Amino acid sequence: TTIFSQINIIDFEYSKDEVVKRLDHLYALALEEEKKQGVSKFINLDMEEFRDLELTVAAFMESVSKFDIKAGIVLQAYIPDSYEYLKKLFAFSKERVLKGMKPIKIRFVKGANMESEETIASQRGWELPTFYKKIDTDSNYNKMLDFVLEGDNYKYINVGIASHNIFEIAYAYTRISEAGALDSFTFEMLEG
Repeated sequence: TTIFSQINIIDFEYSKDEVVKRLDHLYALALEEEKKQGVSKFINLDMEEFRDLELTVAAFMESVSKFDIKAGIVLQAYIPDSYEYLKKLFAFSKERVLKGMKPIKIRFVKGANMESEETIASQRGWELPTFYKKIDTDSNYNKMLDFVLEGDNYKYINVGIASHNIFEIAYAYTRISEAGALDSFTFEMLEG
């Protein structure tokens, strides 16, 4: 919504095109500055709510496909659909890498907008689009990690493990180390 505040999911194509235009401008500017300064740039696209997931992923993929830039997107594990979107984004990133382009980065988060999702669903009489139980979110988070660590998947994508939970960090670090995949991962915290 920061990139385009008039997102209208009913007019998906129009909204996507507007977001793509704005992302194209940002990525082009980043590449221009990268060349001027000789310093690598990275732009990460956040996703605030479930309603924005499909549009955000579609706009990200369409725009970033035009640029050989370090770019990333966030997936929230408390949204069940995130696992399927991870597979889609992985295939996209692998295709980029095989063409000689930079891999994309996906930042795994548990999810930070549960109250907002609950409020929207309650007000509109909708089914809650997130997992109801934390254990299901935790399981999906680890399932996403497992997917990236399957075979050599990690060679085609970069992943940010975002957590303040020491157990989650230790578990992820152990799994990633055992797979020999540390170069494809970062550990990210808002504080600490």
